[in-house]
Amino acid sequence: MSNIEDILDELDKLTLYEATAVLFTALFSEKVIAIHITGMLDAFSNSARPSGGLYLSDMSDYASQLGGVNVPLAEICHLASLDTSHEYSPVSSFITSFSIASDFACVETDKLLDDNEVELGRKAAEELDWLWSRIKTGQCAMSELEETELFKRIKQNA
Repeated sequence: MSNIEDILDELDKLTLYEATAVLFTALFSEKVIAIHITGMLDAFSNSARPSGGLYLSDMSDYASQLGGVNVPLAEICHLASLDTSHEYSPVSSFITSFSIASDFACVETDKLLDDNEVELGRKAAEELDWLWSRIKTGQCAMSELEETELFKRIKQNA
């Protein structure tokens, strides 16, 4: 977060997934531990703890089964039958899943997201949904991310 302004200035040089991880990290900066996005490994993690073998597709499925918002990662690990007995187990964080263009961005936080933050995340996912589809099919460039209300709001608050 200490370099967020520089990163935002070069957002178009990142992959679509990396740029999305940056935007969601900036959106929930005080609470984010990691951003997990379909098609990539954990991004912008504030923790060195291992993922425990939980794949994102499973994480988003389990989170959805458990309500999709502020789901304790311990419950997801339990549902996935993962061993959480070792000292580095990721059991004290929360997962909120957002759907973007048939993919998922799972925001892992160390504190619960409040209703306003969840709504901000949903609006961000909705705004990115259309753009993701267009970027993936080559109908627009990554630089168009900088034209979104989400980007402008984050840039203004950075």
